[in-house]
Amino acid sequence: MRPISVLQKKRGRAATGQVAVTAVRLSSDLRIALDKAAIDAEQRADGKRPSRSEMIRRIPTGHLSEKVYLAAAAPHLGRTAKGVSDARGMADLAIDRAFHGSREPAQVKDRRRRALTEMPRGGKGKRAK
Repeated sequence: MRPISVLQKKRGRAATGQVAVTAVRLSSDLRIALDKAAIDAEQRADGKRPSRSEMIRRIPTGHLSEKVYLAAAAPHLGRTAKGVSDARGMADLAIDRAFHGSREPAQVKDRRRRALTEMPRGGKGKRAK
């Protein structure tokens, strides 16, 4: 008789691929100053008040970018890049479905795919407003 195999439950939170958390102790004065900075950011931006955590990320990033210790990068670059990647994948699937069963030569399909997916270049073909 063979022993019954039992699957062990995985413990802990699933891996997210995010950077490990770094805890920082802040004095009450510094927390108040961060909250005031968040209110100022809310008034300057689109009306959304950033969280305290977001302000803690923004301030050192801005300072280090200013001093050229950190390459300037768009905020939430990972999310934006993932969104662009997802959109391209969905566009590719839609184009493949549209061309499925088409009897056109591969060259024509490639030219149409390029026309649908490439960004227009400035200069030729630019619309006047």
